[in-house]
Amino acid sequence: KFLVNPNDYLTLHKKHNGSYLKQGYITIGDGFHTRIRLIDDKKAILCSKVSKSGYREEYEEEIDIEHGRLLYKNAQRTLEKYRISLKINGLHWDIDNFYNDGKIVAEVEFPKLNQKIEMPEWAGKEVTDDKDYSNIKLARKA
Repeated sequence: KFLVNPNDYLTLHKKHNGSYLKQGYITIGDGFHTRIRLIDDKKAILCSKVSKSGYREEYEEEIDIEHGRLLYKNAQRTLEKYRISLKINGLHWDIDNFYNDGKIVAEVEFPKLNQKIEMPEWAGKEVTDDKDYSNIKLARKA
Protein backbone atom coordinates (compact mmCIF):
# COMPACT_ATOMS: atom_id res chain seq x y z
CA LYS A 1 0.00 0.00 0.00
CA PHE A 2 1.20 3.47 -0.87
CA LEU A 3 -0.08 6.96 -0.10
CA VAL A 4 -1.21 9.08 -3.04
CA ASN A 5 -0.99 12.87 -3.09
CA PRO A 6 -4.46 14.49 -3.52
CA ASN A 7 -3.31 16.50 -6.57
CA ASP A 8 -2.01 13.33 -8.25
CA TYR A 9 -5.28 11.61 -7.41
CA LEU A 10 -7.30 14.40 -9.06
CA THR A 11 -5.22 13.98 -12.22
CA LEU A 12 -5.86 10.21 -12.20
CA HIS A 13 -9.57 10.75 -11.49
CA LYS A 14 -9.91 13.06 -14.51
CA LYS A 15 -8.30 10.44 -16.81
CA HIS A 16 -9.89 7.23 -15.47
CA ASN A 17 -13.38 6.14 -14.47
CA GLY A 18 -13.91 4.34 -11.20
CA SER A 19 -16.55 2.87 -8.93
CA TYR A 20 -18.28 4.01 -5.74
CA LEU A 21 -17.83 1.32 -3.09
CA LYS A 22 -19.58 0.81 0.23
CA GLN A 23 -17.96 -1.81 2.42
CA GLY A 24 -19.36 -3.35 5.58
CA TYR A 25 -17.49 -5.67 7.95
CA ILE A 26 -19.73 -8.48 9.18
CA THR A 27 -17.15 -10.44 11.21
CA ILE A 28 -13.74 -9.22 12.33
CA GLY A 29 -11.15 -11.48 13.95
CA ASP A 30 -7.41 -11.66 14.44
CA GLY A 31 -6.11 -12.07 10.88
CA PHE A 32 -9.48 -12.70 9.23
CA HIS A 33 -12.72 -10.95 8.36
CA THR A 34 -15.88 -11.27 6.31
CA ARG A 35 -17.16 -8.21 4.50
CA ILE A 36 -19.83 -7.14 2.07
CA ARG A 37 -18.95 -4.77 -0.76
CA LEU A 38 -21.60 -2.84 -2.68
CA ILE A 39 -20.33 -1.59 -6.05
CA ASP A 40 -22.16 1.45 -7.44
CA ASP A 41 -25.20 0.12 -5.50
CA LYS A 42 -25.77 -2.36 -8.36
CA LYS A 43 -23.64 -5.35 -7.39
CA ALA A 44 -22.88 -7.06 -4.05
CA ILE A 45 -19.76 -9.14 -3.32
CA LEU A 46 -19.38 -11.20 -0.15
CA CYS A 47 -15.71 -11.73 0.74
CA SER A 48 -13.87 -13.76 3.37
CA LYS A 49 -10.20 -12.92 3.89
CA VAL A 50 -7.37 -14.45 5.90
CA SER A 51 -4.09 -12.50 6.27
CA LYS A 52 -0.69 -13.33 7.72
CA SER A 53 2.84 -12.01 7.21
CA GLY A 54 2.14 -9.97 4.05
CA TYR A 55 0.24 -12.84 2.40
CA ARG A 56 -3.51 -13.11 2.14
CA GLU A 57 -6.09 -15.51 0.86
CA GLU A 58 -9.53 -14.33 -0.29
CA TYR A 59 -12.76 -15.96 -1.30
CA GLU A 60 -15.34 -13.80 -3.10
CA GLU A 61 -18.87 -14.52 -4.25
CA GLU A 62 -21.45 -12.28 -5.89
CA ILE A 63 -24.75 -12.28 -4.01
CA ASP A 64 -28.16 -10.69 -4.55
CA ILE A 65 -27.99 -6.87 -4.20
CA GLU A 66 -30.91 -6.75 -1.73
CA HIS A 67 -29.19 -9.31 0.50
CA GLY A 68 -25.97 -7.28 0.20
CA ARG A 69 -27.73 -4.07 1.26
CA LEU A 70 -29.19 -5.84 4.30
CA LEU A 71 -25.76 -7.16 5.32
CA TYR A 72 -24.23 -3.69 4.87
CA LYS A 73 -26.96 -2.07 6.96
CA ASN A 74 -26.19 -4.50 9.82
CA ALA A 75 -22.37 -4.48 9.56
CA GLN A 76 -20.12 -3.84 12.60
CA ARG A 77 -18.05 -1.27 10.70
CA THR A 78 -18.57 0.53 7.39
CA LEU A 79 -16.63 2.64 4.95
CA GLU A 80 -17.22 4.40 1.65
CA LYS A 81 -14.62 5.01 -1.02
CA TYR A 82 -14.17 5.79 -4.68
CA ARG A 83 -11.90 3.30 -6.46
CA ILE A 84 -9.92 3.70 -9.65
CA SER A 85 -8.44 0.44 -10.98
CA LEU A 86 -5.46 0.51 -13.34
CA LYS A 87 -3.19 -2.01 -15.05
CA ILE A 88 0.43 -0.75 -14.97
CA ASN A 89 3.37 -2.82 -16.21
CA GLY A 90 1.24 -5.96 -16.01
CA LEU A 91 0.22 -5.36 -12.38
CA HIS A 92 -3.25 -4.49 -11.03
CA TRP A 93 -3.42 -1.28 -8.96
CA ASP A 94 -6.44 -0.02 -6.97
CA ILE A 95 -6.42 3.63 -5.90
CA ASP A 96 -8.96 4.28 -3.13
CA ASN A 97 -10.17 7.69 -1.96
CA PHE A 98 -11.72 7.07 1.47
CA TYR A 99 -14.73 9.28 2.15
CA ASN A 100 -14.57 8.58 5.91
CA ASP A 101 -11.38 10.59 6.39
CA GLY A 102 -10.00 11.71 3.02
CA LYS A 103 -7.04 9.33 2.90
CA ILE A 104 -5.96 8.22 -0.57
CA VAL A 105 -4.20 4.86 -0.76
CA ALA A 106 -2.95 2.81 -3.73
CA GLU A 107 -2.65 -0.95 -3.45
CA VAL A 108 -0.95 -3.33 -5.85
CA GLU A 109 -1.39 -7.10 -6.08
CA PHE A 110 1.91 -8.99 -6.43
CA PRO A 111 1.93 -12.40 -8.09
CA LYS A 112 4.73 -13.42 -5.70
CA LEU A 113 5.94 -12.13 -2.34
CA ASN A 114 8.86 -9.61 -2.36
CA GLN A 115 8.57 -8.97 -6.10
CA LYS A 116 10.45 -5.88 -7.31
CA ILE A 117 8.37 -3.41 -9.32
CA GLU A 118 8.73 -0.07 -11.06
CA MET A 119 6.71 2.42 -9.04
CA PRO A 120 4.30 4.86 -10.70
CA GLU A 121 5.27 8.51 -10.11
CA TRP A 122 2.11 9.13 -8.06
CA ALA A 123 2.87 6.35 -5.53
CA GLY A 124 4.22 7.95 -2.35
CA LYS A 125 5.21 6.62 1.06
CA GLU A 126 4.71 2.88 1.60
CA VAL A 127 2.20 2.12 4.36
CA THR A 128 1.73 -1.64 3.84
CA ASP A 129 2.53 -2.53 7.46
CA ASP A 130 0.88 0.55 9.00
CA LYS A 131 -2.39 -0.70 10.50
CA ASP A 132 -3.79 2.86 10.46
CA TYR A 133 -4.23 2.39 6.69
CA SER A 134 -6.04 -0.94 6.79
CA ASN A 135 -9.62 -0.86 5.51
CA ILE A 136 -10.90 -2.18 8.84
CA LYS A 137 -9.15 0.59 10.75
CA LEU A 138 -10.46 3.22 8.31
CA ALA A 139 -14.02 1.90 8.63
CA ARG A 140 -16.34 3.57 11.14
CA LYS A 141 -18.07 1.66 13.87
CA ALA A 142 -21.72 1.31 12.93
